Amino acid sequence: DNDGLVRWTLTPVYTANDDTKAAGVLVSGDVVNGKTIINERLLGVHGTGYAGVYLVGEQGDVQLVSSVFREKPDETFKVDIGLNRDHVRKWAEGRDSVVWDIMEGRKYIFAGQLVPRDVITSEFGDRELEGAAYGVIVRGSPVR
Repeated sequence: DNDGLVRWTLTPVYTANDDTKAAGVLVSGDVVNGKTIINERLLGVHGTGYAGVYLVGEQGDVQLVSSVFREKPDETFKVDIGLNRDHVRKWAEGRDSVVWDIMEGRKYIFAGQLVPRDVITSEFGDRELEGAAYGVIVRGSPVR
């Protein structure tokens, strides 16, 4: 019984006669659970390390949505490797922005970023809607 994390996008649609006022809005959504593309893009610059997305509920329950990990750029991604749930809870509470932990026998540094569950982003800035669950995006790099 897992909750789903959905990435929503809203795109204004204009008519050919009037490009100053939107005639409608195209709404699309994609369930993120089990999909690795967001994580793969996070690792795209360096090509190695850990990237994960978590969902944290109002009771502090932590659910891995998806993750990827690889030690060398030419390796295949290992998927759905979870981190210590206490780290993720701390990031969800806005504490401990950086933690150290061992992954695959090697020391890594991890940083987590809280993402409110319901946020509207527009030219006027971000606005958070009411919601009890939050997403946490995590990036990990090996300590050399």
